[in-house]
Amino acid sequence: PIVARWFYAYSRTSPGGANQAIALLKALLNFAIRTGYLPHDAPEVTSPIRRNKRRPRGRMLTAQQLTDLGRELSRVPVRNRWAADAIRLILLTGCRSGEITRLKWSEVKPDRLILNRTKTGPREQILSRDAITLLKRLRTKRLGACVFPSKDDRNEPAENLRRIWKPIRRRAGLPDDIRLHDLRHSYASHSVMNGESVVMTGKLLGHRDPSSTERYAHLDGEFLTAAADRVSAEVAKAMGL
Repeated sequence: PIVARWFYAYSRTSPGGANQAIALLKALLNFAIRTGYLPHDAPEVTSPIRRNKRRPRGRMLTAQQLTDLGRELSRVPVRNRWAADAIRLILLTGCRSGEITRLKWSEVKPDRLILNRTKTGPREQILSRDAITLLKRLRTKRLGACVFPSKDDRNEPAENLRRIWKPIRRRAGLPDDIRLHDLRHSYASHSVMNGESVVMTGKLLGHRDPSSTERYAHLDGEFLTAAADRVSAEVAKAMGL
């Protein structure tokens, strides 16, 4: 009862944090049982507790917002062109912003990225034709080990993409709560809306757990409206309406 009261009180302000805390407590208790600090028949105080449902994360850019962003990226001053290209590459690959800003030329292969440092460990990212074209253009300007190098050291990655993103977002007319990470959400959502399965989309994103992909698969309102129209038209036809 004490653990349950603590968990549900914590959940009122931070449901995700409560889930992480209860998982950590369970791991600690299991470790204590394995190492003899607790008896093997100690009660499993965390098992009866129902975890908080995980909500979809972040937002996606609609087709119109992507158009507005693309227009603004073409207007970025020369000093920040690298940031515009980094944002384009995030949208074309679905990679995390850190994976792109840290990207080294040694990780860029003809048809894929060999990412050595990611949230889920090393992985390969298949490149689309548009992403390959962008990287070929960037390679002609190669000045060091990094695809997007720091101004102070060409062999170190740039670190101010988030700062540059904010004025780009504002000038593109995007909501203030659209984060760089939401570009990855947008890639996932547009993948699903273009007919790719959640499993395939997860592979494109480098997810190991399909449930992770489901939390990213936000759908454009216009896309949902069109889908609803198609379904209702079939139902109406069957009913002779």
